[in-house]
Amino acid sequence: MSGLWGPQSSLDLYLQEEGITTLFMSGVNADQCVLGTLIDSYYRGYDVVLVQDATATTSPEGGYANVCWNVGNVSCRRFSLVEGRLLNEHAELWFYY
Repeated sequence: MSGLWGPQSSLDLYLQEEGITTLFMSGVNADQCVLGTLIDSYYRGYDVVLVQDATATTSPEGGYANVCWNVGNVSCRRFSLVEGRLLNEHAELWFYY
């Protein structure tokens, strides 16, 4: 459940070709697809920003909160947690996959 799963995905190839090193992530299954892609992105060397107010889940209570807590509190400089309203001035950076 990841947009970057496998030896080389089309998304990973595009990001490399364009020199993109920071990914802003959001989605509807925070504790599944979003988390899977976030972790795979980390292992491929990308800096990852989870957009908290543009992310949700259909999983039982706690799934969303756990993902947000882990991303916001892990002692790793390559993970960040932000609110989407802070990104509105940089809408041209958004890439929808």
